[in-house]
Amino acid sequence: MTLIFLSCLSSIFYRLGGASPSDFPYLPKWLVQGYTRVIGVSLIYIIYYLNNWHWTILLSTLLLAIAVNSYHKWLNPLFKKPTTDAYWFNWLAHGFFISLASLPYIWHFGLWIPFAYRTIALSLGLMLWSLIWSNVDVEEGGRGYAIIQSLLIL
Repeated sequence: MTLIFLSCLSSIFYRLGGASPSDFPYLPKWLVQGYTRVIGVSLIYIIYYLNNWHWTILLSTLLLAIAVNSYHKWLNPLFKKPTTDAYWFNWLAHGFFISLASLPYIWHFGLWIPFAYRTIALSLGLMLWSLIWSNVDVEEGGRGYAIIQSLLIL
């Protein structure tokens, strides 16, 4: 139950961080900013690990904060695509780098097989989810949900 609640909060923070204030005019403008995604999802990540705390969570959280803030549009020229939009390979890389953020924690505990499963699931899952949904609220919310929910694999 706690994991579902945390995943839902992550979903909200992730979406708010990708929106503009005009998307949510009834919310304070300071809440609908890019940093909401970075701070919100990172805090949820830390809260998830409070019962199994290790200092490597801090390193993983820093890497996660960087990962959730990029769709890796540096890949677009390699696929001869404009950098004005995100494509399947951007979402695949997004999930991959979000999963890689857990490496310090994985390294310490030696959770290599679950890490491989989560990396595959998160990379392919975020890519497919983003390809399926055209509603940006559902698409981004689902990505934020999956980031925390997939920690169950570890």
